[in-house]
Amino acid sequence: MGVAGYGAAKFIRSGAAQDNVRAELIESLTPRLSAIRGNHPEDCADLDELSQLAAVCVAGGLIDENSTDRVMALVESVEMTPELAISRLKAMALEAELISTSNHQPTS
Repeated sequence: MGVAGYGAAKFIRSGAAQDNVRAELIESLTPRLSAIRGNHPEDCADLDELSQLAAVCVAGGLIDENSTDRVMALVESVEMTPELAISRLKAMALEAELISTSNHQPTS
């Protein structure tokens, strides 16, 4: 029981750490997203999805916060569309099986 308890405690702590990383990232991105929304209100849903995917990818260890900042800067400066950024992050998250879609079946 000791090993199982240790494993469970380790799993809970790592989940809490990921939750903290996700919360910090969302907090740091919120002002930037608000500014982008002000310039392009039609992209609000895309920006929400981009923010969520970025948080998942950071928490899953696929990218770091600096990479997320670069992507957001590209979207902010209109050098990259939100749709392109979303598709790239979504592809990474799907491949790492951090997310799933109804028409995406994980490989066994």
